[in-house]
Amino acid sequence: MKVTIRYYGYLQIMAGANEDVIDETGAGNRLDTLADLIEAVVRRRPSLKDVCVVGPEIDRNMLVLRNHERVPGRLLNQVTVADGDAVDLVPPLGGGGAA
Repeated sequence: MKVTIRYYGYLQIMAGANEDVIDETGAGNRLDTLADLIEAVVRRRPSLKDVCVVGPEIDRNMLVLRNHERVPGRLLNQVTVADGDAVDLVPPLGGGGAA
């Protein structure tokens, strides 16, 4: 099973890449849930270990989207991944305000 991870904003800089393809057939890369996938990302890109924290804390650092649908950090252990899925890691957006 292969899953594409796409990085956006400062996460691209931290990762040193725009995207990765995580392959379950690689050693230690069993991908059942998004939590497993995030752990595989950190193994591949150790520079992300401080922001890719599995659990609700991840919501402070990024939005996690599986196939364009947001997944809250508290659900990372429950949402499964499938072959061909695309997961986007997007920094939180800020700014705006009343005009």
